Amino acid sequence: MSIKAEVIPQEKVVEQVKELSSQKEVLEVQIEVLERRLQSLQASIAENDEFKKKNRDSLEQIMKNFGEEWRRKAEFYPDIRLEVLTSAAAQNAPPKK
Repeated sequence: MSIKAEVIPQEKVVEQVKELSSQKEVLEVQIEVLERRLQSLQASIAENDEFKKKNRDSLEQIMKNFGEEWRRKAEFYPDIRLEVLTSAAAQNAPPKK
């Protein structure tokens, strides 16, 4: 067994350099594409977060409005019903002589 390094001819080294250079260029292009895709995904996530916040705010407003309407209806319904019944009774009452 020899510990000497294997001698590679210059032509083979040149071929390996060309092959590795082309692989390096391909990998650099892939890195650029992936970086653009990452930026696009980050922008989409930020936009989705904005929509989530708007949706949450809208839902809170809807629930607040619903609660207010429910409270008003519960508060004023007996008065409204009494007015309707009084009006109906007045219309159905026998004519005054």
